[in-house]
Amino acid sequence: RRPTPPAGNRHRVEATGNVLEAALCLHLGAADVAERQYDERTLEAARGLRIRHTMDIVEHSLRSQHIQPRGGPQEVLKAAWSTNSIAGILSNAGNKILEVAYRQFPSVARQVAKTLTAKDFKSHTGYRLSGDVLLDEVGAAGEIKHGSLSESAFEFRVATFARMLSLTRQDIINDDLTALAEIPRMIGRGAALKLESVFWNLVLSNSGSFFGIGNGNLIDSPLDVAGLSAAVAAMRRQTDAEGEPIAIGPRFLVVPPELESTADELFASVNVVVSGSEDKVRPAGNVFRNKYEPLVTPYLSNASYSGYSTSAWLLFADPADVAAYGIAYLHGVQSPTIESADADFNKLGFQWRGYMDFGCVAIDPKAAVKSTGDAAE
Repeated sequence: RRPTPPAGNRHRVEATGNVLEAALCLHLGAADVAERQYDERTLEAARGLRIRHTMDIVEHSLRSQHIQPRGGPQEVLKAAWSTNSIAGILSNAGNKILEVAYRQFPSVARQVAKTLTAKDFKSHTGYRLSGDVLLDEVGAAGEIKHGSLSESAFEFRVATFARMLSLTRQDIINDDLTALAEIPRMIGRGAALKLESVFWNLVLSNSGSFFGIGNGNLIDSPLDVAGLSAAVAAMRRQTDAEGEPIAIGPRFLVVPPELESTADELFASVNVVVSGSEDKVRPAGNVFRNKYEPLVTPYLSNASYSGYSTSAWLLFADPADVAAYGIAYLHGVQSPTIESADADFNKLGFQWRGYMDFGCVAIDPKAAVKSTGDAAE
């Protein structure tokens, strides 16, 4: 007979890849990431490994492949890397930390834009709302007329954005938790910042006079009750190519930091302060309370971007209904990817590369209104 194992080991979980990845996240101080990504059984096994040093992860990765760690830290690390096991563990754990950092970034672009999918890097065609798709009454002969989408088409494509960072063998051996944990977070946040930069550069450049008098979506009112009323009316008056109302309304009020308090007051205040003799007969209630969610982005007033302004503001419709702009992702992957590999032959270390495939596109000017802030600007 085989001997009965001690009770404490009957439910022991093997140190598989998931367990080691969870243990690495816990060791790097990313317990919130581990708790989101792994079940309780895996977390319990990861805690049971009692990891005290990153090299413990390296040695466990070798043992999981039935390889006994031998020699000093350099030899052990080299042996683990040659099996690609530690590379996979670092990449997978890094990807989970990176994704959380990316998702936690307070993105305004991802809220106001429509999500699009590209199957490759070639140009793709999308379609916006058009009056030519309104349903017609079917006559006695039962004939159904064809609609046309060609007049409402827009093109988009994606590109690759990437960054590479290095990590030395000394960082691993010295258990430099700052470097190990921060590299994925930095790449994740850097990807989010790049997406915001590309998106708002497109909005502020106003290519093709996206915001213009001819499109009925450009006004010159300051941000107050009267100005917001004018912007809302401009959006609700929009019609399609056939002159039919498209019946959309605003959802987001996007402002620069200089107008944040004003936007918050319009959204949250119960009353509006009025002055002047004629105001005695006007209602003091705030008709815009809890109506249009205020979003703040520093890109609108950043002097590094063409078209910046400290007084301009925008209204966006719900992108799930009618979208002004879109963000396309390759194969629908909406977060960056991180990979690790051995450094070049002339360097002792590891390289981490993060990349993301996306593109931004203007879709329909009727789904947004811009105010320059005042008539003089």
